[in-house]
Amino acid sequence: METPLATIGILLIFAGIIFLIISAAQSTDIKSGGGTVIFIGPIPIALGTDKGP
Repeated sequence: METPLATIGILLIFAGIIFLIISAAQSTDIKSGGGTVIFIGPIPIALGTDKGP
């Protein structure tokens, strides 16, 4: 049986995802870029696609 706190937490996660989708759909200034971080043991390797600082 789920507790009320678990149900509230799941609903808040879904509400956050919906707000992110709505805000992304309303954005008119689109600038794309991407990046990732790969961890090999304790050493992080960062990769990106933007030329900016």
